[in-house]
Amino acid sequence: MSFIDSLRKTVIETQVTVLKVGQEDPPSEIAQSLQLTRTEKATHAVRLRSIGNTPAMVTDAWVPLDLGKHVTATALRKNALYEILQGTEH
Repeated sequence: MSFIDSLRKTVIETQVTVLKVGQEDPPSEIAQSLQLTRTEKATHAVRLRSIGNTPAMVTDAWVPLDLGKHVTATALRKNALYEILQGTEH
């Protein structure tokens, strides 16, 4: 199964609760990984994925602001992060 297929399967089989989304100063190691300067903010999204009433995973994602401009709580409740970033929202 491809990585994208695996992500799609996770989205289909789980329900999402958006715990947090906003623009923040990333930790230094995250900023370095995203090739951001020390003063650049990033979009930070934290979501809980559940199967039924059972929590299954927490995802903690950081995205550079220029890529994450459409990442909102509303969008994350309807679409997977990769769909938002690809512009393939449903």
